[in-house]
Amino acid sequence: MIRLSIRARLTSGYAALLMAEMLTLAGGPWRLFATSMGHAPDASLAERIDGTRRFIDATQHELPPEEVQDEFQEFSNLTRGETLLEVSDDTGRVLCRPELKGWDASQVPASAPSVVETSFGGEPYRARSTSLASGGHLFRVTAAIPMGTAYAALRRFGWLLAALVPVVMLIAIAGGYWLCGRALGPFDRMTRDVQLISVSDPGRRLDVPPAGDELSRL
Repeated sequence: MIRLSIRARLTSGYAALLMAEMLTLAGGPWRLFATSMGHAPDASLAERIDGTRRFIDATQHELPPEEVQDEFQEFSNLTRGETLLEVSDDTGRVLCRPELKGWDASQVPASAPSVVETSFGGEPYRARSTSLASGGHLFRVTAAIPMGTAYAALRRFGWLLAALVPVVMLIAIAGGYWLCGRALGPFDRMTRDVQLISVSDPGRRLDVPPAGDELSRL
């Protein structure tokens, strides 16, 4: 059985405690970053759908049916930004649709108003699809926001944390090992002094450190 020195045991305990603290401190910001990346797009999708609801209500009261599609296309172009939008009515007529590869083949459930993860053209998106009733008609509204840039930033942040944690651990363990050596050094000197006391030199005494700490009392 290998017997570890006090210095090695203290350093090992310090390293284990430090590892737990480092993982907690690193995991907290990562989870917070990941959560915020989900909340911000979801809020944008909800805002986009609410804005579309208000526009639908306005067009139903103010525009004749033959002009609705042109107004929706203009509304989609003017408010596009990063959020994509598709609106269709209860007759199956598409009032506006983004020109994006893979959009026609998307499978965003209309019955689930919650946000889902999907992809268009190989790129990740968060999307939400819901039905809106206005003027005796039912409209299906689908909004999607790209997540490629956000997910790439999250991966970079994760790799940064993964690289920093071992480096900080190594520096801290090396510092802890050095500090343990400094703290236990007087005990080594005391052991050597005790070994020098013998019958031939019975008057030799140990030097008492002036610090008044545990070593002085010993």
